[in-house]
Amino acid sequence: MSLPVVEILLTLEGAGISLQEFPAEQVANALRVAAEAVRSRAPVPMRLVCPRCGELHVDEAEFATKPHHTHACQFCGEVWRPAVVHTVGVRFRPGFKNAPAAGGGA
Repeated sequence: MSLPVVEILLTLEGAGISLQEFPAEQVANALRVAAEAVRSRAPVPMRLVCPRCGELHVDEAEFATKPHHTHACQFCGEVWRPAVVHTVGVRFRPGFKNAPAAGGGA
């Protein structure tokens, strides 16, 4: 197992996430994507929820693409590091579209 994958597994374990809860194919794909992001230094898009207040943390402007480890909640000010890899907070995971706006907009 490569070092990035081991680091990712330890991060998940430290956060109390059991990989047994997910289908093996989904876990394998997620680990491949995360390991590639570690190698390329690209930030991993993640839905980040503040550990203190539970609000969704979304990186905007230059932080939407800038690799970084540490995040600060825009609601309560909590600062945390969700992973050992560079991450970027997103509203929706890649591959998922925004829900249509009320009134039929896209």
